[in-house]
Amino acid sequence: MSLFKNKFEKAEDYYFGRNGKKQNYEKALKLYIEVEPNNSLAGYRIGVMYANGYGVQEDRKTAAKYFERNGDWASSHLYIGQFYLFGWADYPQDTNKAIEHINKSTGMEKNASHLLGKIYADKKYGINDLATAAEWMEKAAAQGHEDAKKWLNENAAAIKKAKQDKQVQSAKNRERENNEAYDKANSFIKQNDYKSAIPLFAKVAQTDSDARIRGSAALQIARIYFLGGGGVFFDNEKAAEWATKAKENALKVNDKETVKAADDILMECD
Repeated sequence: MSLFKNKFEKAEDYYFGRNGKKQNYEKALKLYIEVEPNNSLAGYRIGVMYANGYGVQEDRKTAAKYFERNGDWASSHLYIGQFYLFGWADYPQDTNKAIEHINKSTGMEKNASHLLGKIYADKKYGINDLATAAEWMEKAAAQGHEDAKKWLNENAAAIKKAKQDKQVQSAKNRERENNEAYDKANSFIKQNDYKSAIPLFAKVAQTDSDARIRGSAALQIARIYFLGGGGVFFDNEKAAEWATKAKENALKVNDKETVKAADDILMECD
């Protein structure tokens, strides 16, 4: 065992009071400081001790220094996030930065998932998104956080409605975005810029909730590849691929005009 590893293990024994050693934060701190340059967990432990006053005078500024320096240890971000959330240790109060940092520690910290749930649920943080709050609380509950489980049970009815409302709003947003993309693609067609139109038509063809619109967008791409021009090379294979997609969607809504147009392209490509 290397010298640094040996000192770190001793520090851990003193920190947790294990392996025959009585819990002694002062001794743990001294050893952690010695190995911290080569051990991010040691740096995190030092930050925790200063943040909570374990064996030292509570000092959030010093804690922040160690958390920032050892940010590769994910749990450090839970503390940094709280500094931003509450404006501690001279950090500017910034909910967005708080969320950014706390999110980095959710894989290791059930408390991080729970805190994010609280942030999204509480109006005082300026978000008030119950559906997203529930997603984080569900993750925290799966990680074993009892308060998260309790919150989910107490708010079950409101959560169900919030999730339904979010799905409806998401569908509306997607429809609006796709309409804008379709209109912009057509404007490129009028400018004889087919190359710029293709990714916009593709977005609509792959994500729109209306099969008629998906089919129409796919047909436009098929025509572009079939005819070529406007910065796009003629490509029979891609024309047939998109014509097939156009036909599949058109058949779902009995769009005979699109089916016929797609069949015409497929016949020519065969």
